[in-house]
Amino acid sequence: MIIKGHKVGYGKPLICVSVTGTNKKDIEERFHKLSKIRIDAVEWRADFFDGFCDKKRVDEILDLAKKILKNKIFIYTIRTSDEGGAVSVDEESYNTSIMIAASHKTVDIIDCQINSISKPASLFKDIKAKGKAVLASFHDFEKTPPNDEITDICKRMKVAGADILKCALMPKDTSDVFRVESLCSKLHENDPETPLIFISMGEIGMSTRLFAQSFGSCLSFAYAPSGKHTGEKSGQMSAPGQVHFQALNGTLTAVNRALCGNKPIFITGFMGTGKTTISRALSKATRTAWKDLDKCIEEEEGMAVSEIFEKKGEEYFRELESKILKELSLQGKRVLISCGGGTPMRKINADIMKKNGVVLLLDATPETVFERVRNSDTRPLLNGNMNVEFIRELMDKRRPFYEDAATHIIVTDGKSINDIVKILKKEYF
Repeated sequence: MIIKGHKVGYGKPLICVSVTGTNKKDIEERFHKLSKIRIDAVEWRADFFDGFCDKKRVDEILDLAKKILKNKIFIYTIRTSDEGGAVSVDEESYNTSIMIAASHKTVDIIDCQINSISKPASLFKDIKAKGKAVLASFHDFEKTPPNDEITDICKRMKVAGADILKCALMPKDTSDVFRVESLCSKLHENDPETPLIFISMGEIGMSTRLFAQSFGSCLSFAYAPSGKHTGEKSGQMSAPGQVHFQALNGTLTAVNRALCGNKPIFITGFMGTGKTTISRALSKATRTAWKDLDKCIEEEEGMAVSEIFEKKGEEYFRELESKILKELSLQGKRVLISCGGGTPMRKINADIMKKNGVVLLLDATPETVFERVRNSDTRPLLNGNMNVEFIRELMDKRRPFYEDAATHIIVTDGKSINDIVKILKKEYF
């Protein structure tokens, strides 16, 4: 699932901060504050806002969010009092508020409490028809239920059509924390394509926020300061046990680096997105070995890629490409591997890369790609078709394959090579 350039459920977990203001002025101030800090997502806890069933007032807030928060993922939530929220509300009002938010283009994800909806499949279908992702949630502020009960709740969410499954539970001791982490890990192994958010609340459950990636949880909620200084300790917590966003980011980054370890990093993307240039610069900046997959193939065969296609055919080339890709991925050491534009198009290649390493997808708009390649005479696919429309059509055909293979997406539009190298160096080295 790709949301605003993030592949949810892969790599470093997203960091989300909640907004719990009771009026438009407070919420707007909070949006401005969060727009300036390094977080991935903002959750609007509309249950604190007394106008959550008033379309005009909700739309005013969401218009502000679009203007201020821009590229941050936006989550809309009504948390009811029986699950730790600020409001007691009947199901009709709850569903009305949900659909008001689902109809607004600002919202990316709608949080839906599975136990507050009598017909979740119907509601989820309506939300998804609006182009929104459904985050089905369950909260227990009193205990951590038995594993089979939690598993059954997750199955209900999945069967109803939820895209993301969230369970936030209160532990009585550390054994409950370990149990939550272990169960999330098991569910993630069984279904790695479904993003999970598993939280053990309170101070003793803090490890589930800090080390989320290690057991398969894809998002961690943090708190951010309400004053002028980002380093101050005071802030707004929407749930017990949340960590300051800076501390959380530091720990999640360190965990991500550790988990990547000596795994190879595959650089993929459409022509003109900067695969070779960025690989070369990143290799130099990190003193990491770099292999160009096409060059390795040419060395193996003793002829250029174009000759291999001409003399032995594309099928032979693709088989050889997969063979060498697998060999490079199993070297047991950190190496940068820049791939050809067609490499992720084969499922076997996507599986090799995802299983053995980190897969970075460099992305750009068709307009950006055109500007970068318009004067090139080494792009045979564009011979006679050097225009934005053809590039867009070709990118649209390849995008599902690229995104399926990727574990991390980097949007390169408007960024210098140095900007991108800094981002990757911080996250993986």
